[in-house]
Amino acid sequence: MTIYFAFSDENGSYKKRRSSRFIRAHPWYIRSTLCIDALEWKTLEKEYENLKKSYDLPSGEEIKWSYAYSLYSHKRTGRAIKPKDKYYFLKNYNPEKLISFLDKATSILNNLNYCRAIFTITDNKECQSIDDSRLLKMHLQEAMQRLEMDMQTDNNNLCVLFVDPVSEEKDKSLREAYASLYQNGDIINRYSHIKDSLNIEHSHHSVGIQMADFLAGAFSSLLSERELGKNIYKNTINNIIRKKGDGSVQGYGFREVPGNKPLRNKILTKINIALTEDA
Repeated sequence: MTIYFAFSDENGSYKKRRSSRFIRAHPWYIRSTLCIDALEWKTLEKEYENLKKSYDLPSGEEIKWSYAYSLYSHKRTGRAIKPKDKYYFLKNYNPEKLISFLDKATSILNNLNYCRAIFTITDNKECQSIDDSRLLKMHLQEAMQRLEMDMQTDNNNLCVLFVDPVSEEKDKSLREAYASLYQNGDIINRYSHIKDSLNIEHSHHSVGIQMADFLAGAFSSLLSERELGKNIYKNTINNIIRKKGDGSVQGYGFREVPGNKPLRNKILTKINIALTEDA
């Protein structure tokens, strides 16, 4: 019997009604789900804290993927970072150094004996008008199905799923969706290897949620064809993303939500570019 911890976080945003301005700001809504052996959680936490120390980052402060781009924005425009900004503690920090930290932080996952990543992606430009709560359930369902299938190697395996709180309304939707899937099943008759309740865990208290944030950000960066995203995919995500026996990742390590073959092919193209550039 093995206990697993799975951590899920989002990058981007989604709304049923999306203006062109919203789509420019949020071309994608992505959730990453990171699953590790619970016994390796302490190893992950220790290595992450040691890395933060080596980069002169305060131990008690949370680092988010978006902070690097916020620092770049301030540097480019000359706007001052204000005390109300969540990343104010980084006001004198070099954005290039923070990007290097994000690269090194994700690479820690290569050191774990068991580590699997699952990504669910919505293209906000192409997605039809789906209610927010329904789309959240669809993302959660795709991750739950894949976690359950991976746990079935042993009847006694158990996975505990943690998600970062978004808002009171969205958190309620996620809990209700989780409970409905757990109790009623879907293509999986019974989610017998996943704990019976969804755990809401604040990211600033959880290295696992922070890693899921980095992975979701890196995948978004990959889709936007930025060098950091492509590098992290090639050096880390490609090693940990859930794969079929033949090594394919479509439908296994990533799933477009809702199903969309053109989007699937677009994602595969961007992955292949990342894996073959500078080879």
